[in-house]
Amino acid sequence: EDELAFGMENQALPPALMRKRVEEVLDQLTISHLRDRHISTLSGGEKQRVAIASVLTLNPEVLVLDEPTSQLDPQSAEEVLVAIRRLNEDLGLTVILAEHRLERVVQFVDRVLWLPGPDSQPMLDRPRDILAQVPLAPPLVELAKRQRWQPLPLTVKEARHFVPRSQRSPARSAAAEAATLVTGSRQQAGASAAIVAEAVSYRYDDGSEAVREVSLSLRDGEIAAFFQRLRQDDPDQAAGRAAQAG
Repeated sequence: EDELAFGMENQALPPALMRKRVEEVLDQLTISHLRDRHISTLSGGEKQRVAIASVLTLNPEVLVLDEPTSQLDPQSAEEVLVAIRRLNEDLGLTVILAEHRLERVVQFVDRVLWLPGPDSQPMLDRPRDILAQVPLAPPLVELAKRQRWQPLPLTVKEARHFVPRSQRSPARSAAAEAATLVTGSRQQAGASAAIVAEAVSYRYDDGSEAVREVSLSLRDGEIAAFFQRLRQDDPDQAAGRAAQAG
């Protein structure tokens, strides 16, 4: 809340007006739950949204952002971009952003300005028209070019329409098949179990549960990834985990 009010304080705006604008911006970016949080406890995506909110309190007509998703994980990056898009649609705010991760932004923007280099002319057009001409494009668009899909899909959802339904496999089945193949190859190679865990449970100091009754066996040479899906109703969870890990 103090971060959002800082710019308005420098403009000597009346306190009543500052409070009104802070409430409006908190609601627009759905960050009311961060009101009393210290900046140091926020995640990368939350910090980006707070930074954008601090500018919005000044009622700008144009919002210029330099790589707003840099150093963010895919989920946090999408949350920031969705918030930016909502500001554009709900408030009519003009947004200009510089971003080299094309796969993150092409589905959100109306036009793309391509700057090829000092010896070529810049190009300004719709995302599909630009990506059809330039040598650099997200992997999905590169695949679509090779397959000659038209119009070029910008998202996986759009690309699915070009794949016959008979060739589609549920992600869960594909993952299970891959896991079976890997496990089978290890077993055939005679690899022994390097780590065996049975019914492992763990709770953090605050009492929240991290792992419940997990059993697994990892063989020599295997690579395993462990993922955690944070609950949407607990905005403090990520910050708490980071603090405990530190």
